[in-house]
Amino acid sequence: MKSRLAVWSWILPIIGVVQNFIFSGLFGNVKPPTPLAVRMFVLSDAIILWGFLITGLTFGIIALIKMKHNPELTGKVHAIIGIVLNILAIPLAFLVLLGPFMGD
Repeated sequence: MKSRLAVWSWILPIIGVVQNFIFSGLFGNVKPPTPLAVRMFVLSDAIILWGFLITGLTFGIIALIKMKHNPELTGKVHAIIGIVLNILAIPLAFLVLLGPFMGD
Protein backbone atom coordinates (compact mmCIF):
# COMPACT_ATOMS: atom_id res chain seq x y z
CA MET A 1 0.00 0.00 0.00
CA LYS A 2 1.43 3.37 -1.03
CA SER A 3 1.73 5.98 1.68
CA ARG A 4 -0.59 8.92 0.97
CA LEU A 5 1.65 11.19 3.01
CA ALA A 6 4.52 10.41 0.66
CA VAL A 7 2.49 11.41 -2.38
CA TRP A 8 1.18 14.59 -0.76
CA SER A 9 4.70 15.54 0.30
CA TRP A 10 5.61 16.27 -3.34
CA ILE A 11 2.20 17.55 -4.44
CA LEU A 12 2.08 20.33 -1.82
CA PRO A 13 5.24 22.23 -2.87
CA ILE A 14 4.08 22.15 -6.49
CA ILE A 15 0.68 23.57 -5.48
CA GLY A 16 2.38 26.23 -3.35
CA VAL A 17 4.71 27.41 -6.11
CA VAL A 18 1.98 27.32 -8.77
CA GLN A 19 -0.47 29.30 -6.64
CA ASN A 20 2.27 31.84 -6.03
CA PHE A 21 2.72 32.42 -9.77
CA ILE A 22 -1.03 32.37 -10.46
CA PHE A 23 -1.80 35.00 -7.82
CA SER A 24 1.13 37.13 -8.93
CA GLY A 25 -0.01 36.90 -12.56
CA LEU A 26 -3.69 37.57 -11.86
CA PHE A 27 -3.26 40.48 -9.53
CA GLY A 28 0.23 41.68 -10.44
CA ASN A 29 -1.06 44.07 -13.14
CA VAL A 30 -3.78 45.63 -10.98
CA LYS A 31 -2.79 49.05 -9.71
CA PRO A 32 -2.84 48.81 -5.92
CA PRO A 33 -4.16 51.68 -3.86
CA THR A 34 -1.02 51.95 -1.71
CA PRO A 35 2.41 50.36 -1.42
CA LEU A 36 1.22 48.88 1.88
CA ALA A 37 -1.51 47.00 0.01
CA VAL A 38 1.13 45.43 -2.24
CA ARG A 39 3.23 44.43 0.75
CA MET A 40 0.26 42.85 2.52
CA PHE A 41 -0.76 40.94 -0.62
CA VAL A 42 2.74 39.56 -1.16
CA LEU A 43 3.12 38.79 2.53
CA SER A 44 -0.13 36.81 2.58
CA ASP A 45 0.99 34.99 -0.58
CA ALA A 46 4.32 34.16 1.08
CA ILE A 47 2.56 32.85 4.18
CA ILE A 48 0.46 30.52 2.02
CA LEU A 49 3.58 29.32 0.20
CA TRP A 50 5.43 28.70 3.49
CA GLY A 51 2.41 26.80 4.79
CA PHE A 52 2.49 24.46 1.80
CA LEU A 53 6.25 23.96 2.09
CA ILE A 54 6.27 23.23 5.81
CA THR A 55 3.32 20.86 5.49
CA GLY A 56 4.85 19.04 2.52
CA LEU A 57 8.21 18.67 4.25
CA THR A 58 6.52 17.37 7.39
CA PHE A 59 4.45 14.87 5.39
CA GLY A 60 7.58 13.57 3.64
CA ILE A 61 9.49 13.08 6.87
CA ILE A 62 6.53 11.43 8.61
CA ALA A 63 6.00 9.15 5.59
CA LEU A 64 9.65 8.00 5.71
CA ILE A 65 9.38 7.31 9.44
CA LYS A 66 6.14 5.35 8.99
CA MET A 67 7.66 3.33 6.13
CA LYS A 68 10.64 2.47 8.30
CA HIS A 69 8.35 1.01 10.98
CA ASN A 70 5.84 -0.61 8.60
CA PRO A 71 7.47 -2.47 5.68
CA GLU A 72 4.09 -2.98 3.97
CA LEU A 73 3.97 0.72 3.09
CA THR A 74 5.58 1.76 -0.17
CA GLY A 75 6.34 5.13 -1.70
CA LYS A 76 9.80 5.86 -0.34
CA VAL A 77 10.75 7.50 -3.64
CA HIS A 78 7.69 9.75 -3.44
CA ALA A 79 8.62 10.83 0.07
CA ILE A 80 12.22 11.58 -0.92
CA ILE A 81 11.10 13.52 -4.00
CA GLY A 82 8.72 15.50 -1.80
CA ILE A 83 11.43 16.37 0.69
CA VAL A 84 13.80 17.43 -2.09
CA LEU A 85 11.13 19.58 -3.82
CA ASN A 86 10.28 21.28 -0.56
CA ILE A 87 13.93 22.02 0.17
CA LEU A 88 14.46 23.35 -3.37
CA ALA A 89 11.43 25.65 -3.06
CA ILE A 90 12.64 27.26 0.18
CA PRO A 91 14.87 29.85 -1.61
CA LEU A 92 11.86 30.89 -3.71
CA ALA A 93 9.83 31.29 -0.52
CA PHE A 94 12.56 33.53 0.94
CA LEU A 95 12.55 35.68 -2.20
CA VAL A 96 8.78 36.01 -2.11
CA LEU A 97 8.89 36.90 1.57
CA LEU A 98 11.64 39.52 1.15
CA GLY A 99 10.32 40.95 -2.13
CA PRO A 100 8.07 43.69 -0.77
CA PHE A 101 10.73 44.94 1.61
CA MET A 102 13.51 45.33 -0.98
CA GLY A 103 12.58 48.91 -1.87
CA ASP A 104 9.85 51.08 -3.29
